[in-house]
Amino acid sequence: MTDSINFSKRNPNVEVVVQPRPSRHPIIRAFYVNGRQRVLCVKNMQKEEVNQTLEKLMGFAGNYNRLWKKPVISNTPSVRGIWSPFHNEPFTFKEAKKSN
Repeated sequence: MTDSINFSKRNPNVEVVVQPRPSRHPIIRAFYVNGRQRVLCVKNMQKEEVNQTLEKLMGFAGNYNRLWKKPVISNTPSVRGIWSPFHNEPFTFKEAKKSN
């Protein structure tokens, strides 16, 4: 209990609410500015693990994980694909011909 009070004193921008949940597992619910929530179950966790969970929730921005289907996001995608130096012949310096 004192750890959550210390956590709320260290982070005044975070609202910490403790509510009883009879006949249910304890959870930590984080409310973010963008209106989203994250809920993590803290069943059978020690105090240190609960503190780590709180710190982890502090690090999130409230966004969900997205699956990126393409490796590169571009406004003008290339027809030939992504350039790589391994596609061409090895690079060598060529001497310029001197004109007499």
